[in-house]
Amino acid sequence: MNGDTIGQHIWVETWARRIETLGLSAVAFPMFELVRAFGRLGSQVIFLIQPFMVGTAGGSTLSKTAQMLEDPAFYEQLTLYLDSVEGEVEE
Repeated sequence: MNGDTIGQHIWVETWARRIETLGLSAVAFPMFELVRAFGRLGSQVIFLIQPFMVGTAGGSTLSKTAQMLEDPAFYEQLTLYLDSVEGEVEE
């Protein structure tokens, strides 16, 4: 694995843990389908508003989020990770 792949894996794991901790995993799966459909548009909006978000959200966080919205593999990894986390909770 290269640095980008490891970073993406950590990002996915972090988001999955947040979703699970907040108890949103049941809602997350339908939302992923909606976000997947509009992901490219959402990423472009993030790139447009990024200069105005100085001080509220880190630039690298917004940039990483926009990149992930454009990457279909992100949704697959996040879904797989959430499935595995739910399996751990049920056991």
